[in-house]
Amino acid sequence: MPDAATSALSRQVLRRAHIVRQRTRLKNKVHAILHRNLVPRCPAADLFGIKGRHWLAQQDLPPDKQDAARAVLESGLLGGEVAAGLNRAAEPGVERFDRVGRSRARLLMRSTPPARMLRLSR
Repeated sequence: MPDAATSALSRQVLRRAHIVRQRTRLKNKVHAILHRNLVPRCPAADLFGIKGRHWLAQQDLPPDKQDAARAVLESGLLGGEVAAGLNRAAEPGVERFDRVGRSRARLLMRSTPPARMLRLSR
């Protein structure tokens, strides 16, 4: 059973991973809408940046698809401020989690025979 600090770090990392999965799913939805409607590739480097969003708003899509894309963009999960806040909030926890994980991995490596280490490292 992990101690309280490790459990808290683990929950923080899991929360961030969940949000990253949500953002990826939403971005994939927008890309799928564009692909299904044969919209050419966005000239901006980032479709979800300022220029990309402006370009997306100008595309001729069916009304239901336009509403779906707008809803995804207005969800707040794709905004730069949200992503930056998540990254800032998670960085110290991820670094501490990584440090704790590495020290525990060293202990595990010291206490296991070499054949077992090979199986664990795969």
